[in-house]
Amino acid sequence: MSKRRKWMIAILAVFLTVFIIALFVISNASLRKSDKDVTQYFKKNNTPEAKIEQFTFQDKEIRYISSGMEASDSITAILFIHGAPGSSDSFYSYLADSTLRKTTHMITVDRLGYGYSDYGNAETDIEKQAAPFTELISQIPAKDWIILSHSYGCAVAGMLAIQEPLKIKSNVMLSPVIHPQYEKVFFFSSWPSQHWLKGLFSEAYQVSSYEKMSHAVELKNIEGLWPKTKVPTIVIHGQKDWLAPVENADYLSRFISDDLLTVRIYPEFSHFIPWSQADLVRKELITLINQ
Repeated sequence: MSKRRKWMIAILAVFLTVFIIALFVISNASLRKSDKDVTQYFKKNNTPEAKIEQFTFQDKEIRYISSGMEASDSITAILFIHGAPGSSDSFYSYLADSTLRKTTHMITVDRLGYGYSDYGNAETDIEKQAAPFTELISQIPAKDWIILSHSYGCAVAGMLAIQEPLKIKSNVMLSPVIHPQYEKVFFFSSWPSQHWLKGLFSEAYQVSSYEKMSHAVELKNIEGLWPKTKVPTIVIHGQKDWLAPVENADYLSRFISDDLLTVRIYPEFSHFIPWSQADLVRKELITLINQ
């Protein structure tokens, strides 16, 4: 065996070893924080008013975290809806933000199947995913609501806005995955939902995979509902988003009138706008609160 071939085999072996270790670590992540972890996070970030709360929806316990001002009919509230995979912790940094905490009541929710909301049981129907949020905002007093969603959470937010147009003043979508023809599926996307492989992955990744593999069909199922949108909708997307092609950003222009829809596409933004562009998102929220 030549020296060059030995080096190639060694490099390949190292690559495969790293890949297997990375796959094991990632696939076994539950992507959720326990109540203890949540309490520690907000204590560390000086947010004493943060609360871990639950409500029952169709015999399922839904967990959410609240922060900021006390809920009241006189103030605007913000509801955060995460993507897939994910959980309520996607937006903890906003709940701990000193400026937002002084001006609004905030809630971030574990979507069905994720976090501590019927964890591990996939609900791929987008309207059914939205239903617990409809129940939640009916229970919490607020002058009005701002919905901020990311990725897979955006279609859920859209259905919520259609169901509750009188309660929601604005719907902000970050890097939405909403176009049924531009659902980007990778060669490994189905692994966590394959019967012979799913045991290698955490339940969070299994749920995400079921959602991923059915998403295009589910988006097609709700396509006829988008024209019913009556809530001002803001779409913020990035040209460098390799998970949600930029065609997703313009999709709603087919269904929602120009006076209700604002689309902003930034050349340097990636898919991870809630974290990489947090200052821009906070400024957007503050502007909407003050309107």
